[in-house]
Amino acid sequence: MNSIYKLLIAVPLCCLIAACTDDRNNFMVDDSISYVNQDKVVNVSVFSEKYDLSVVKSGKGESSATAGIAFPDTALTSYNTANGTDFVSLSTDLFSISSSKLSFDKKDVRKITEITWKADAVVPVLKSGDYAIPCSLSASGVEVNDDRSLVMLCPKLSKVSMSDTLAGTLNPTAVETQIDTITGEINVDYPIDNKDIQLNLAIDNTLLDAYNTAHGTSYTQAPDGLITILDKSVTISEGESSITFRYALSSSKFYSDGKMLPFTAYLVPISIVSTSISGLPIAVSTMYVPIKNESKTLMGPWTVLEGTDLCYAKEDGAPTWGAAYTVDRLVDGNPATEWISPFRHEITFPMTFVFDLGGMHLFQDFKIKDFKTHQGNYRQYEMYMAKEYNGADTQWSLIASGKRGYSWDPDGGLYDFPVQNLVVGRYLKFVIVKPEFSTASGDYQYGRGKLSELYGTGL
Repeated sequence: MNSIYKLLIAVPLCCLIAACTDDRNNFMVDDSISYVNQDKVVNVSVFSEKYDLSVVKSGKGESSATAGIAFPDTALTSYNTANGTDFVSLSTDLFSISSSKLSFDKKDVRKITEITWKADAVVPVLKSGDYAIPCSLSASGVEVNDDRSLVMLCPKLSKVSMSDTLAGTLNPTAVETQIDTITGEINVDYPIDNKDIQLNLAIDNTLLDAYNTAHGTSYTQAPDGLITILDKSVTISEGESSITFRYALSSSKFYSDGKMLPFTAYLVPISIVSTSISGLPIAVSTMYVPIKNESKTLMGPWTVLEGTDLCYAKEDGAPTWGAAYTVDRLVDGNPATEWISPFRHEITFPMTFVFDLGGMHLFQDFKIKDFKTHQGNYRQYEMYMAKEYNGADTQWSLIASGKRGYSWDPDGGLYDFPVQNLVVGRYLKFVIVKPEFSTASGDYQYGRGKLSELYGTGL
């Protein structure tokens, strides 16, 4: 009877033991050796002077193994034939490997060996061809993954370059004290591991004549201090591919006593003059910064400070429809609208208007547009500028005076009115000196007239 009980107990126990068998590895592959790199061609800067070659053992982790690394020319020849490349094998006396045998215990996953070389010995060789170190992988104890059994390690001659040969054009501003900070960029085509690259920058005006000759330009040398390099020394950190640097434009160099100095166009060559790594080529050493006096349109809406009553809308006895024709229409930024002078009473000349431009500006030319239904009576003008407005005590500088031309235009003539004095200011005084036609009768009676828009070009 006891034997029967023992048997009944033993059978379930055996089943329980069988049920607990570890089958986690049933779906895993056997161990194998391979390189980590998915790409067979690995480019590395020759100035890094080393490369960490990683070998991994993957799979169940039940086998120990030894990986072997060799550099057979036959591997390079086979790769060239299969891929249409022209790699040349780098001589084995130009590099070394820390260990060509890597031992893996059962649970080891990764091993690293270091390939090293001297840049000063390899750099001259690279200038004559496309070189590679064919790193072929073998193994004992496990299989080798054929897809990852070869790495073509290619030392490359890194070069630093300005990212832009010609920088964006800079323009003076009407704020004499303004300093604008601009950024440039320097790149290295093959990042250098283990080393920072320190670069020194300077303005090299000796390059200006050669640039003008090569490009058919006529730039002149900028005055000292117009462009200042804020970062004269910058560093591309190890493994990084670029760095920015800053330079500044000082608008004060365009002015003297509040007046703009004459100039055509400047060009400032900013050059990489040295690097901290011996033998590192500078492919594009210079970025040229052009500086031009490029005018923009200066147009309202501007605020009317004086002369608001000099319009039909404010005149005694004006009809209701006349209420729209106010002085602000003269500087509203819309040439399709019109300002109408007083029409019912004799006008006292000169008529004077003062406008707040909302910021510092420098006019280089004025545009005066007649309205299509009433042209030519107002042709003689004076314009003044001031930095500060103090009513009757404002210190005005005359910037333009004279008489513009006239011819009838169905759309209203647009006339250029040149500036004689380049003065910076925020406040504009516009003076209509006198009427042109008879004030006794007709459309021009009392000296009345219309203008469509007053605006200009400048900074």
